[in-house]
Amino acid sequence: MAMRPESKFWEYLRNRLPGHTVRAENTAGNGMPDVTACWQGKDIWIELKVFGAGEWSKIRKEQRIWGLQRAGEGGKVFIVALCPDDNIRVWKFPDIVFEKYDDKYQRIMSTCHFSEHKFEINKLVEYLYA
Repeated sequence: MAMRPESKFWEYLRNRLPGHTVRAENTAGNGMPDVTACWQGKDIWIELKVFGAGEWSKIRKEQRIWGLQRAGEGGKVFIVALCPDDNIRVWKFPDIVFEKYDDKYQRIMSTCHFSEHKFEINKLVEYLYA
């Protein structure tokens, strides 16, 4: 069985992000992000996305609510997306503007907070753990 694009992206990141990085297998469907990571005493949460050419950047409503609630308590929550140009784009909660896409999804309307080629992983790590 072929790996889904998001799974391939996870395989790429997990061997490059420092510290204790775990894919959170969550079957409850409550919007919890895909990845939790801790390095040098800093905890972060990451919702992984892979966007194809011409696709809207979107997440489920539950993911938006979870991210906003955790960020509201001081947590660091990010959407980290691999885009068709091989750039990694990052949005940080709560500083994301959303618009209703349909009954299930919210479209990300704000410009990303960080963008770098996927091979510049050190810059991504610096941003996530700043």
